Amino acid sequence: MAALGHAVGHPRLVLVDSSPVLPSAVFAGQDGLRTGQDAERSGVSDPAGLEVSPKGRIDDGRVWLGGREIGVVDLVAAVLGRVEQEAGRVAGRPLGNVVLTHPASWGGQRLQVLETSAARAGLQPVTFVAEPVAAAAYFVAELGHRIGPGRFVLVYDLGAGTFDAAVVRARPAGVEVVASDGLDDVGGTDFDALVVDHARALTGDAAAAWRCLDRPRTVAERHARHALWRAARAVKEQLSRRAVADLHIPLVDMQVHVTRDEFERAIAPAIERTAECTAALLRHAGVPTTAVDALLLVGGSSRIPLVSTVLHRQLGIAPTITDQPEVVVAVGSLYTDAAKRYPAPGPPVPTAPPPEVPQQPNVPTLRRTRADRRAVIVGTVLATGAAAGAGALAIRGWQGSAARGRARRTPTVARLDARATLTAPKVYCLAFHPRDAVLAAGGIDGTVQMWDIVTRRPVGEPMRGHDGYVRTVAFSPDGRHLATGGNDVTVRLWNVDERRQVGTPLTGHRTVAAAVSFSADGAVLASGGAEGTVRLWDVATHELIGPPLTGHVGGVVDLTFDPHGGRIVVSAGDDGTVRLWDAARGRAVIDPIAAHTGIVTSVAIAPDGATLASGGVDGRIRLWDPATGRRRGEPLIGHKEVLSMAFSPDSAIIATGGPRSDDTVRLWDATIGRGLSTVNTGHNSEIKVAFSPDGDVLASCSLDDVIRLWTVTR
Repeated sequence: MAALGHAVGHPRLVLVDSSPVLPSAVFAGQDGLRTGQDAERSGVSDPAGLEVSPKGRIDDGRVWLGGREIGVVDLVAAVLGRVEQEAGRVAGRPLGNVVLTHPASWGGQRLQVLETSAARAGLQPVTFVAEPVAAAAYFVAELGHRIGPGRFVLVYDLGAGTFDAAVVRARPAGVEVVASDGLDDVGGTDFDALVVDHARALTGDAAAAWRCLDRPRTVAERHARHALWRAARAVKEQLSRRAVADLHIPLVDMQVHVTRDEFERAIAPAIERTAECTAALLRHAGVPTTAVDALLLVGGSSRIPLVSTVLHRQLGIAPTITDQPEVVVAVGSLYTDAAKRYPAPGPPVPTAPPPEVPQQPNVPTLRRTRADRRAVIVGTVLATGAAAGAGALAIRGWQGSAARGRARRTPTVARLDARATLTAPKVYCLAFHPRDAVLAAGGIDGTVQMWDIVTRRPVGEPMRGHDGYVRTVAFSPDGRHLATGGNDVTVRLWNVDERRQVGTPLTGHRTVAAAVSFSADGAVLASGGAEGTVRLWDVATHELIGPPLTGHVGGVVDLTFDPHGGRIVVSAGDDGTVRLWDAARGRAVIDPIAAHTGIVTSVAIAPDGATLASGGVDGRIRLWDPATGRRRGEPLIGHKEVLSMAFSPDSAIIATGGPRSDDTVRLWDATIGRGLSTVNTGHNSEIKVAFSPDGDVLASCSLDDVIRLWTVTR
């Protein structure tokens, strides 16, 4: 795991093979050392050349790989060099200060190996930071908390291979590690093994196939074993957000169900051991729980819900859970004194002028815990020197879509003011006409009513046809047609001027038709169903276009067409993912985006096509590049859950609605990612929000017989 930092803007994760997490595996081939995913793939066919975890061999000096002896220093240097290459490419300039994080328990000999490896990889000068110290820095600088004088933070780090706990204390000069401990036999890979063991127990009559999976002899069998363990890891991760997951067993050719209860029963003894180790560490350090300001969860496996439950029960401290526990140490190290110890590098490489970025305030050098051990060796962190320049473009100054791009705007100033209300029976969804001040509202009574928001009067009689809730409503770009979906599993098209249904209902979804959206030319309608499929319809003929698009594990909750003119459909699922589909070819565009912890409730693409936004029950609003699926900036946080979202017509503002527990509608600056305005709606869940065509009015609805109209003042 690596991150780049500058004098301004948030740190940026370095992507290697399109991922912020680089497997630390190294493969010794005839053409030299391969790293990351290349190493893992090569190791499937030739396991004798693969070292999965050079960190675990840090004390061995030399290892035998690929028929020859190789120094551990060279293995570590290969991984560090791969990261340095990608970081330098992103920064567009030589790297300045390099910070390497390490377990708190590492002594001088191991740090010497790390330093020598860094020098061999061309990383100099380097400084070291203990992982719990970097974690504490994240806690303060990124999460906005404070560690009181003489107070303590408890860092719980459950990674892929091991578990570590540490107690850190705030001092006038910074943060120090008071005590640390850990378990070398507990980690995410052990939980993967328990998933495999569970599958084995359910397929006991396939002993011959399991012998091949356990001790593969052929390349095909090794690939099958590799696929099994990758699937087991995916099941483990999925069970952190869902109650059940399916595991396909190669060679056995069976699919088994694994429930969260079964998984938690299997891992409970190991989780209890980590909690007992943590409690014993506090006792050993002489620190009462009343003196602990926070219990920080770090490492990918700390996402498992049982971890928080057991720790809270054992220690009586509510854990602090970060959005991306794997990146805490890498990002946190950039806020420590070690990241600022050396001057900035020389003049930047000539490039286009960087966009304006708001200056970051000085941040205390306290924060939080470590990256997953599968990440770049010992949690490696790269930091550019504290200088503005070309690299600043990659940090906070968001650039537009790789496909289209857009000029950076100055920060938006906007607020919401109460304007009016419409009395409408329990409205579940709404949408503005693309050209007129007319609002369509779908209700739980199965009707759709048009409203003139100027006169605040209904337009004509309600349109009737659905049997049950109208769950979704959308106008065609020319405003001539309206599409609706309902609990009666049908999708319907309506003539707006005549207020009548066009043709027969579109059928095919097996459960609720939860979302509809028109293509930019109005020729294609996309619909998403709670059974997990996306269907494409020819608006002129009402016929289904191609087979359903499948991939979500669970229901499709929301979807939208690219409004910029392309044929890309974006869907949000209750499996926590966002998926991008090419409607013309009927296939996925990129790999699924693991967007949220829990259900993704809403997705929207800016009218200029440059930004994709998603919101979820985890309360996060995330921004993405729709061309690459890469995340932009940090999540926007304010709601307890995000129920709905919409972009303003000029793409400058995102509006969101929250649940009854926070009863707010909020505006956000879509460019620099900051909150603009928050209004209290009166203890109601704002199920849907929509902007008027001119962007001056925002409408929101709940199930309290009221549609609220807000003036957007700039």
